[in-house]
Amino acid sequence: MRRQFVGLTAVAVLATLSCGKGPTESKNQESVLITLDLSVADAAAILSVDGFVYGTVSTNLPITLEVPSGSKSLTYLITNSPLGTIQDVQPDIIAASGTVSVAGSSITINNVISGTTYFAPVIANKLGAVAYVGIFRGGSLTCLSPLLVGEAGKDLGYWRLTADTEMRAYQSLGCSGTYHAWNSTQLSAFTPNSGVLTLSLTSIP
Repeated sequence: MRRQFVGLTAVAVLATLSCGKGPTESKNQESVLITLDLSVADAAAILSVDGFVYGTVSTNLPITLEVPSGSKSLTYLITNSPLGTIQDVQPDIIAASGTVSVAGSSITINNVISGTTYFAPVIANKLGAVAYVGIFRGGSLTCLSPLLVGEAGKDLGYWRLTADTEMRAYQSLGCSGTYHAWNSTQLSAFTPNSGVLTLSLTSIP
């Protein structure tokens, strides 16, 4: 079955995602097809080409974008990341934006946006008790979400990865007391392009 959304085609499901009509073109103006891969897990992004808004893409399936021949750049704005909806704490990746060249035939929107790296931790709680996780960076701690006993994989959203970033797990409500920490080197072992990082919590000092 084909679902119409002008300008974008979800190749993997043979559907055309049309997000509005492209720039006004003469009948003789040539267009080119560019394959777009939104690798940021479960995110949504607004796309524009040379300043013209094409629409929103919210699938991790390959997309084909038809643009006028001679187009220079594609700009994207991350507007949603369902993985990070945690206790009203907005993940860092929301409102992140970047610009890439459309000179080639394919584009990947990955977890490195405008020079900033984002990672998406997914934590399995093997502690045998409830744990509370937070992001520590720049001397401040953002407490995110509790990990229930036996929780197989808690999605915690996308967060900026800097040299002083730590992911911490506490046993005390409010992220206080002793903790287990994953440092920035460990957090850098994410899956390329998606930035998803699977962690396992087995002990807290």
